[in-house]
Amino acid sequence: MSEMESLFGRAMGGWAEVSARYGQLADAPRASLTVEGYSFKVVLNPTRSVSTLAKVDARSIASRPCFLCPANQPAEQEALRWQGYKIQVNPFPIFSTRHFTISSLRHEPQQLAPHFADMVALARQLPGYVVFYNGAGAGASAPDHLHFQAGPAAELPLCRSEWWIAGERHSLEVGTMPGDDAALAALTGIIAEAERQCPINVISWADEQGGVEVHLFRRRCHRPSCYGAEPGHLLVSPGSIDLAGLVTVIRPADFAALTAQPALLAGIVAEVTR
Repeated sequence: MSEMESLFGRAMGGWAEVSARYGQLADAPRASLTVEGYSFKVVLNPTRSVSTLAKVDARSIASRPCFLCPANQPAEQEALRWQGYKIQVNPFPIFSTRHFTISSLRHEPQQLAPHFADMVALARQLPGYVVFYNGAGAGASAPDHLHFQAGPAAELPLCRSEWWIAGERHSLEVGTMPGDDAALAALTGIIAEAERQCPINVISWADEQGGVEVHLFRRRCHRPSCYGAEPGHLLVSPGSIDLAGLVTVIRPADFAALTAQPALLAGIVAEVTR
């Protein structure tokens, strides 16, 4: 944890472009909404256009360099090693205070089930953070390179609610140890079955007793039918964090529309989740 804090501090002190983005996000317009009895936050964050507008079809992915591979990253992007992963400051933040990407040292496809124990272990080692996964076709702008992300749990309404508008919650008790516990194996099986059937989003975080909460979203589609730049449409492309209650929009018009009509959010969540 302290090494990650130091990594973030160095980025804010020596990577001017990214430091400016975090500063802009801290001052960004935001609004709190109630949707079907649940809390949502909407944040106007134009820098996330790189994800919201990302082309993730096979041809587009194959024709661009992988931005999670070291050869294609800027010199300012330092990394910490953790098991078979590297931890880096996300240069296009969703969270204004801390946002990290945890990517495989190998260029391998975005698939969770074989690496779910790693996600649980990481959540345990990062109290106060959520560790989340966007599957291919479920918000991942790098479906060709295995990665998780992490950010402060306090910013997510989902972490403060026992029930939620969509998805399903599972709990792993304090004694669950990655790799040798029946509960972890059973939940890994659920993740694998879901992943075979549809794209998924998964969010995990350590509870106050040392267990891990896991929220699984099974997806119908990547983007809602309202997605688009033309009049009457919204450029909203939900990933894990949007479904957890922190919704990012990149255009002032979309921010105005969602804050004026919270029911639009309910419709989007219902359309993209099972």
